[in-house]
Amino acid sequence: MRQLFCLLLLALSSHAQHAGTTVPMFYVYTHGSNATLAELQQSWFGNETFGEVHKLDNFGRESHPYFFHILRHYGHFPAFLLFHQALPEKGCSDLFINRIQRLRPNTGMLSLGDASVCTCSQCWGENPVQFKEIWAMARQEFCSPEEKYATFLKGAFVVASRRVMAVPHRTYSALYQYLEAPDGHWLHRERSSYGTDSHNTSSPTLGHIIERSWNALFDCLDPGVVHPDFCTVKCVPERDCSVEACPPTACQCLEAPGRFDWLASST
Repeated sequence: MRQLFCLLLLALSSHAQHAGTTVPMFYVYTHGSNATLAELQQSWFGNETFGEVHKLDNFGRESHPYFFHILRHYGHFPAFLLFHQALPEKGCSDLFINRIQRLRPNTGMLSLGDASVCTCSQCWGENPVQFKEIWAMARQEFCSPEEKYATFLKGAFVVASRRVMAVPHRTYSALYQYLEAPDGHWLHRERSSYGTDSHNTSSPTLGHIIERSWNALFDCLDPGVVHPDFCTVKCVPERDCSVEACPPTACQCLEAPGRFDWLASST
């Protein structure tokens, strides 16, 4: 049976059999917890078997466990993966649920929170250092400084596994290694004012840039999906559109028929 979903908190991915039914598999990754792995497993899942907890070294913000999961499961993904850097913020659960209800069989990438429109030279009033390099790694082309693209913020999104698999393993591996760059590495001399100390390995500038790069990695760039009435208001469910009333492409990219046929034939 094809697995359908996986949830990475701090990062829904695979299905597990539970009481005769198929349920999502949950993966929780924690940075810097003092609790033991057994304590964390019991705290999150008790004696249930549909979830795993992993302790990781505190590098690179939420992108570090995201890449860890992708590399660990590459080639064995369910149909969709849900990434979220933490449980939904207080007051945001209704918005989160509303967005999840928009998931379609042909969803490519779906925002679970705020979204914005950036360019390769300006994003939230900043020049996103290293973004152009990530764009080139992911897309095998240069990024025009004036080109507008969608970006889903806060590391909260659902992505189809076919889009994850369209990016080579070596790209994820390289970015993962950069996120683990030690103190003194040249990457930490890159400055940005995204609320970070560039010398802080747990929250480096690169971690903030990758948060704004997932749309480039997963080819969901059309700025038209950032619907100004529905996708740009943080945690205001009443401003979000209902599933019935929402434009199909509001806050998400949909697949064109046959787009990933080549990928299916190569796996």
